[in-house]
Amino acid sequence: MFEFLFGEKEYLSCDWLEYGIHFCYNGIFNCCEFIHGKNYIPVAGVNYNNTYDFTTFFKEKEKARKNMRKGIIPKRCIGCNKPKVGLWSKKLQIKNIAISSVAKCNSDCIYCPNHRMRKQINKIKDVPVYDFLKKCIDGKLISTDCHIEWGGGEPTIADEFDKISYLLLENHLIGDFGIHSSGIKFSEVLVKYIKEWSKKEYRKVMDDPKLSHGIIISVDCGSRELYKKIKSFDNFDKVWENITRYCSAQADYQSDVKVKYIVIPNLNDTIEEFEKFLKKAIEAKVKWVIIDIENQWFSININNEEKLKQYIVIIKTMEKLCKEYGLKQTYYSSFCYLIDKYRDFYDSV
Repeated sequence: MFEFLFGEKEYLSCDWLEYGIHFCYNGIFNCCEFIHGKNYIPVAGVNYNNTYDFTTFFKEKEKARKNMRKGIIPKRCIGCNKPKVGLWSKKLQIKNIAISSVAKCNSDCIYCPNHRMRKQINKIKDVPVYDFLKKCIDGKLISTDCHIEWGGGEPTIADEFDKISYLLLENHLIGDFGIHSSGIKFSEVLVKYIKEWSKKEYRKVMDDPKLSHGIIISVDCGSRELYKKIKSFDNFDKVWENITRYCSAQADYQSDVKVKYIVIPNLNDTIEEFEKFLKKAIEAKVKWVIIDIENQWFSININNEEKLKQYIVIIKTMEKLCKEYGLKQTYYSSFCYLIDKYRDFYDSV
């Protein structure tokens, strides 16, 4: 009935398979989820001339969507928590765009998968995205409430960051955004994102925005000495200065600048260091903190109940401190998984 009236059908699928594009420096994908160490849902590689194939992508996209309508689920989706039974439109419209087409970074975090190869990775050329997106816009394929997610690498040093951002902003195609940055380079374009978002008449309820919404900067510590150990460079003062500048661009009701603390076991996992971090956040006028745990350690210890419960106690203490300082706080996927797995223990701490 829904399919006849509205072109919608109820079946198991997800927002990314139905409506998403992920631009990466080594290919173009149907989604940007990284589940249980498996790679993203591949569609096409990068062409020999360092471009993405527009025609191939949408041909394969349609094939994947038709398979989902028939109940044929990609093997790589098994174990992912994103698929759900719902009404999905037969009409293709892009509502999720992840841009990770830049591999280079101006930081070198010790927990980054590319840490040991940073010098080589920084030599990889950005794959152009602008022309592909322009074709999508000309073909009216992008929804006006599209979620734009920038990652990488470092977005603010991407060759086309400003150009793509203005293309999307000027065409009023950013319904929501998430930009993951080192915070080292100050960007006027990020200020533009903040100010444009403040004008949205349908802004999300501030107590429950998307987890990845806003400008997200991982600082991971509250002291210069530890910052240098984690990031390999001493940009501690510069980063907090830039965070302060971004926060000053926010309206009073906005909390679109978030700082992240990735807990690295045996390095920055003390409450003392976390409290230093919170004090720096308060000074910068930050309103929202995100807590995560270092992914490689988490993957190795995913079945070590004793160690995981030890970190539940630590993060629960961090959570309480955030409340004491009047800061909003959320977790990223690893901690969310951890809390769900040991919900009774978490509630009892």
